[in-house]
Amino acid sequence: MEMHKLAPRIYHAIFKKQHELFLSFIRIQEYYESPKFKGKIFTLDHFKKWYLKSSNDKNTKAYYTDWEAFNVPSSSLKPFFKGKFNPLSKEENNLIERLKNIKEKKFYIIGTFTKRNKKDLKHEVAHALYYTNSNYKKQVNKILKQIDKEECIKINNLLTKVEGYSKNVLADETQAYILADMASLKRNNIKISKLKVVHKELTKNFIKYYK
Repeated sequence: MEMHKLAPRIYHAIFKKQHELFLSFIRIQEYYESPKFKGKIFTLDHFKKWYLKSSNDKNTKAYYTDWEAFNVPSSSLKPFFKGKFNPLSKEENNLIERLKNIKEKKFYIIGTFTKRNKKDLKHEVAHALYYTNSNYKKQVNKILKQIDKEECIKINNLLTKVEGYSKNVLADETQAYILADMASLKRNNIKISKLKVVHKELTKNFIKYYK
């Protein structure tokens, strides 16, 4: 695993293999925003059993390849630092030990594996800026108010019912999808023609804080 600082208070952990990325981040990510495990202490086995049952996937190792990137705020790391999730896996322990050395009180960590491209990283950096930069967040929230109400409902349904995000991260996820993943919205019957102005303004705002 390599660790790089992308911007103030934003760190990027890069893994060589996707399953290592998954094992390092999945419990942290689910503790942060899962509709099932948010704010709860749980084991990896608990997650696996729930995920396979809820996805109805016969491939018992599907979860290793269903996630290609992770992004979490430092606040979600606190129970891991305090040992509440012990015993940690080897992969979790390696990541947590590296993150303990970061001196900033509030930071954001992105996790990817080597095959990820720049478009995908942009999505994760958008989350990081939303958490670490209050001016960026304020402007994003202002821009999102321009979204057509009908399309806003569709996006919320996509994020909660299909993608499985909890309601408290909807604004953050919406800005990241419109900014970096319009193709995914289009595939899910969102009228991206109604989002072009919002996409343009979010892009300008993103470039202002991350070049």
